[in-house]
Amino acid sequence: MTRNTRGFTLIELLAATAMSAVLMLSVLIVIGSIGQRHSVTPPAMRAGAGRLGELMEVIRMDLVNAREIAVSDDGIRLFGFGSIDRSTLAPNHRPVVVMYRIREMDRGRILTRSQRRRYAPRIDDGGPVEWSEMLASGVTELSIQPLEAKPRAQGPTTRPLTMGGPDAELLTPRVRVTIRFDTPDRPTLDEVLIVR
Repeated sequence: MTRNTRGFTLIELLAATAMSAVLMLSVLIVIGSIGQRHSVTPPAMRAGAGRLGELMEVIRMDLVNAREIAVSDDGIRLFGFGSIDRSTLAPNHRPVVVMYRIREMDRGRILTRSQRRRYAPRIDDGGPVEWSEMLASGVTELSIQPLEAKPRAQGPTTRPLTMGGPDAELLTPRVRVTIRFDTPDRPTLDEVLIVR
């Protein structure tokens, strides 16, 4: 009987398959981390809110991560888990109060986004407890209006527990966001956002 020496043994084929699977996994992890690094940073925070669509994307991201909203003369407060790390501008999902305000400055009005931690951190990580940034200039109005009935409390209580206190309301699944500017060359942004 002659033995055919051409070809690979079963052990060699299994070893080659396992090594190629490990290599493919490491390549996919590297490619995924590159894409993730760019996707977690909101475009308006990377580019200083130069484009109006990117400004609306930052607001949408905060609304998606918010549970409650409180509107006052001072601004719009969102209570939820939309915290952003200031050094990396990546979401870290800590309890936070996000505040949108229109402030009067020397050169006109600006829209600012500020956030402060909802609860004091157990371990001081060196990050700021509160910080703010400018999102857009020339903003005269920012309004967020619910488009549906407010969600009902679930369970035996008549009012659900709130993070923001008695003036905060639960956020509805769809809201209309309107941003008006002081110059006619910049269009009014008026979009319906689905946040749940």
